[in-house]
Amino acid sequence: IPYTLGAEPIHQGLFASTLSPQSGVKDTRDRSISHHCATCLFSAKKTPPCPRCLPHVTAACPDGWVGYQGNCYYFSETEGNWNNSQSHCSSLNASLASIDSVPELNFMLRYREIPYRWIGLQKEQGEGQPWKWTNGTIFNNLFQVRGEGQCAYLDDHGVSSSRCYSERHFICSQTWFPVLHGPLGIHR
Repeated sequence: IPYTLGAEPIHQGLFASTLSPQSGVKDTRDRSISHHCATCLFSAKKTPPCPRCLPHVTAACPDGWVGYQGNCYYFSETEGNWNNSQSHCSSLNASLASIDSVPELNFMLRYREIPYRWIGLQKEQGEGQPWKWTNGTIFNNLFQVRGEGQCAYLDDHGVSSSRCYSERHFICSQTWFPVLHGPLGIHR
């Protein structure tokens, strides 16, 4: 069920929009689609397939996860050090969250509830070592990482770093899983 936090709608469990191969983005709350498709399907005329009745895809997040911009996020209720947090995320077929844009960072900062949460940014010990995301991508300095630690976390002011053995809550992320629906919302 969507609710609003700030300017963007937040969706838990299921994204509010569907992707149709013919018409682009559709709102799942558009009840006229089902009526239109039923009319189209049961018409006596021989007509080409109704574009609004073609299968569409919705983005489903697992229960307890939050959807935003094509990703699903899990905000942990437990704490762990950075490595254990990453292992926990891996067990959920996810990884500690990476941040690809300032709006995504702002979303996580607003939604996190608990002030300090690990994210998937880490660097090796030693002078001049680059920050890397859990997938090995080098951090592009999209935002400042404060502190002298090797592992990054969200705080009240953005992103900071500390020693990786500190216990913190964490954020996991995964790409959403598409769910194919038939003309009347029936799974195929």
